[in-house]
Amino acid sequence: MPLTILLSDREPLIFKAARWLITRSGQRPLDLSHCAVLVPTSGSGRRLRAELVRLAADRGKGLLSPVVLTPMGLLQRAAGDKIAGRLDALLAWTQVISEVAAESFPLLLSGFSDHRALASRIGQSLRELCALLAEAGLTPVSAHAR
Repeated sequence: MPLTILLSDREPLIFKAARWLITRSGQRPLDLSHCAVLVPTSGSGRRLRAELVRLAADRGKGLLSPVVLTPMGLLQRAAGDKIAGRLDALLAWTQVISEVAAESFPLLLSGFSDHRALASRIGQSLRELCALLAEAGLTPVSAHAR
């Protein structure tokens, strides 16, 4: 069963989490490879890793980093290949955009003189939008309902 730890001091979470994680290993190098950390964004994951490296260096030790995942990364890991990868999602969006009439989705496609010629660019934008929504636990439908 995963252990849930709540850190409540009044300072940035990255610093609290890094300090707490560093105490989980007394080995040399610091071995946190058995830990998994869920972070809200990829950027916060990079900052956490950087702070862990800094703390390990301050102690004169190396670091075996924990697994750091965003919520979407956790879902992808749990679902395996049941979730479309970036390329599959882009191809699916591109196919849908190139096959649909602009009148079917006027708010999305009416500003393009030839949306079919730009299907991959529009598809890329939609794929990125869906990824951002997923990081917030939303889908296009649930975001629209808000």
